[in-house]
Amino acid sequence: MRVQHFAASVIYCIYVIHLIGAVNVKIRIDREDGKPVEYFEEDLTEEDFQEKPPFEMVDRDKRASYDDRPPVVHSQSRFKRSDSETDFNVRREPDCSVKMDEMVEKNKNKPIQLAYVLEPGENIKLMCHFCGDPANYRAVIEWKRLIRQTSADGSFLIETVYEDFHDIPALNRISFTTDLSLVIYNVTKADADTYFCIDASRDTLVEAKMNAYGMNRMFTAHITKETFRLYYHLDIIKTSDIPARKVTGMDRLLENEQDYARNLEYFTNWQKWGSCSVCGKLGEQKRRGVCTVRLMDENHFGDPVYIYYALSSFKKGIPCRSTMFNVFGQNFARRPDEIEIRLCNMSCKADFSAHKFSRLDVEDIHFTGLNKAFPVDVVNVTEEGSAIIKCKGATLDDVVYWLNNSEYMTSFSVSQNSSGRVDIDVYGNLRITDARMYDAGMLECWVRMKKTRAVRFIVTPKDPHAWKRHLMYLMYTYFINFCVFLALMFVKHYHRQTQTVSGTTYYRQQKKAAAAAGADLDEDEEYYDNYYVENDTNANACTSSEDEDRDVRAWYHDAHVGDFHDSPTYTGDAPKRQTTH
Repeated sequence: MRVQHFAASVIYCIYVIHLIGAVNVKIRIDREDGKPVEYFEEDLTEEDFQEKPPFEMVDRDKRASYDDRPPVVHSQSRFKRSDSETDFNVRREPDCSVKMDEMVEKNKNKPIQLAYVLEPGENIKLMCHFCGDPANYRAVIEWKRLIRQTSADGSFLIETVYEDFHDIPALNRISFTTDLSLVIYNVTKADADTYFCIDASRDTLVEAKMNAYGMNRMFTAHITKETFRLYYHLDIIKTSDIPARKVTGMDRLLENEQDYARNLEYFTNWQKWGSCSVCGKLGEQKRRGVCTVRLMDENHFGDPVYIYYALSSFKKGIPCRSTMFNVFGQNFARRPDEIEIRLCNMSCKADFSAHKFSRLDVEDIHFTGLNKAFPVDVVNVTEEGSAIIKCKGATLDDVVYWLNNSEYMTSFSVSQNSSGRVDIDVYGNLRITDARMYDAGMLECWVRMKKTRAVRFIVTPKDPHAWKRHLMYLMYTYFINFCVFLALMFVKHYHRQTQTVSGTTYYRQQKKAAAAAGADLDEDEEYYDNYYVENDTNANACTSSEDEDRDVRAWYHDAHVGDFHDSPTYTGDAPKRQTTH
């Protein structure tokens, strides 16, 4: 009985656990036609419950960029065997030799040069071009790196690229694949240089330190299929730092510019139009015009040599923002990139991705661990104020989706509806000027099918009585300043009166003392009695009193010392002293 009871308990526990672990919950999904469709929870994957935008968005995991962009490695994993199988197929004979001969002939037997531009933090794979199975390839392959900045003596340095072998895997940024390709993970601006691979057993042109003549030979060497060489000019540029202007159908495009001193021409290299931002409703699409540099005259030699040969080999031109042109100074090519935007309307595909999950029955469904709360930033602006809300992770090449309370806003609609107060710039930032109360709401930014930022935008009402408080503040300020001014004037006037009275009193005391001693005084005693009083009416009374006070003391000093005394004589406005015996 105990065994049967124990077995029944175990079966019951398993049944309860099964009920807890697999609850049949129906999920209602709203189609675009408004008809709801129900699915069981076990028929859906975890990805189906992740937060999605309330509209059909074009998946752009591979964003548009320059035409000659190299393959970008996935940022979350190392290279697998299958990732390089396509490279093995390229090296198979006889297709590999035929293709390489075509490339050599097309480039007039000169080394092929390519310019690549990446964002900081991306990964890149550079192939070392040769034919045959890498396992049977007996050449000594080495990757070289040309440092673009010259040394103190004007020579160029070429370093050998080595693979990283750190104990911490995250620090291993440089590695080689089985087909001898170079992979750089998490690129930084310090990685911006020229890379190329050589057969160290046969290549005699490349040295660790080379002058201009050696660089000339290296870039102009006659190549064949056996001595094939390809230069990768790698640039890492943050597109948010690139100057760009928005262009619509009403705006005028930039014209080509010529720099005759450097034999360079600047032009806009227009990329293909991207897909429509949304389907089933009015959206927008964009294309990028990249500022590009090319040679005006290929027969005119330029300096430095590596730039001249890179431009002569790369017929399509090199982006203006390439660090290759840093030798020309910071003001080189101030021409901005151009971002052209136009309206579009694309129909949606009838598949599951076009469905929208209903938010009406959320209270009937309880999932744990599927959706983490997205952090919400708070931006508080006073009415009639301004704010710039940046979209994290957006670049010039991305289509940025801004949602206001789950409503998709195109750059055209938001600008028209707000009379230009609100705009989405070329970098994907939301710019709000002269904020109104109805601008407040929940803002979301989506880039490449992912929400990158959520902002609660709050507009604080402007105080209608602020001008009154400001006026009262000004009145109090002026009153206090006026009182301080009067106090200073009173102190100065009191100081002058004190000096005048003290000088007159001293003179009269000395006069009485001299009379008591029997000394002779001048006849015009009335002048001496009124001497200080008359001068006190002058604006310079204080100064005159001090000078004349010194004269009086000097007169009595002479009278007591040698029976000589000074008496004033009158010539003009000021008294003069004459000596009497």
